[in-house]
Amino acid sequence: DHMTGMRCLYLHQNKISKMENLLTFRKLAILNLSHNQIRVVEGLENCLELQTLDLSHNAIENITDCNQLTTLPKVAHLDLKSNKINDKENIVPFVSALKSICSLYLLNNPCVRLISSLRRQLVLASPTLSYLDDRPISDIERRRVLAFEEGGKEAEDKVRQEAEQQYRALLRCGYERNKQLEDESKIERKK
Repeated sequence: DHMTGMRCLYLHQNKISKMENLLTFRKLAILNLSHNQIRVVEGLENCLELQTLDLSHNAIENITDCNQLTTLPKVAHLDLKSNKINDKENIVPFVSALKSICSLYLLNNPCVRLISSLRRQLVLASPTLSYLDDRPISDIERRRVLAFEEGGKEAEDKVRQEAEQQYRALLRCGYERNKQLEDESKIERKK
């Protein structure tokens, strides 16, 4: 019973090639299986509380071998970097099926080099994705990608220009507020 209530499990660097005996971990929220020899994600169907999964540095070749993850409702953080994933046509559908995904790492997989504009495609595929590989997905980036999808380069440029104007306005407000505080400080010192 103690094992079924476990929230975190770290089995990294154990030379595991098959995911076994995980069905009893119903409350598992964090699972680290990095640096193993796993090829297929399986045996997690009862892990409905799983939120963070680290499968980096394994031997996964096809993202479809991870499809069981799309049935888990709370998977928010998924690390698949440094595997051997090369089935480029299935990456975007896989990510779009992860309904709670927030952060995703795909670096050092062959598919990353094979798919042009992968970042743009994944931003479009997942409205919940907020961090991809080595950097966050900002609100302005998401707006630009959506604008490009709907209206092409011209629409994207318009969103970019609006964002730059907003940023300059914020800087100007900050400068004016600092100037006002400086002037008030001079007045106080003279008194």
